[in-house]
Amino acid sequence: MKSRKKMRRTETSGRVAETLKIIRNAASFVFTWLCVLAVIFSLIGGREELGVVFLLKTLGFSMATAIIFAAAFGKVLIRNKGFVFRLNLFLIFFLPVEIWWLYAVGIFATAGSIRQWMLFGTLVLILYLTCLFLDVFYFRKQGEKYTYELKEYQERRLSYGKYNEEDVE
Repeated sequence: MKSRKKMRRTETSGRVAETLKIIRNAASFVFTWLCVLAVIFSLIGGREELGVVFLLKTLGFSMATAIIFAAAFGKVLIRNKGFVFRLNLFLIFFLPVEIWWLYAVGIFATAGSIRQWMLFGTLVLILYLTCLFLDVFYFRKQGEKYTYELKEYQERRLSYGKYNEEDVE
């Protein structure tokens, strides 16, 4: 029989391995999409090449984003918090990294005008409110539905077990 210490260590190493997989997959996904978008915008804008420095900055941004995502939505650091808390935590740490990257790659070249920052803020707010809307009106209802169905199933199983015991006696 395994000791509790060994079992805890095994559970922790399993969660860490899962988190590392999430980081790898998220970084690959973000980096790939940013490179595809950069190629599309380069072709539209008439530029024919992407620089190594741009790709390295994009890779750094992708890794930072993946680590923030895994920390906020994974199970290693935060176990008993809901979606809204995790989303807020993600945005608090992600937005400064995103703003740094936008300046580092030259998308934001100067301090920016009020109009640019309002556009950026509006986009972030729309995406945030969309996540909250989906959480409140769709995912929670789905969760309640599945919980109700699970309870019904468990009650049927329990009642089935009771009837079988009575039949045996």
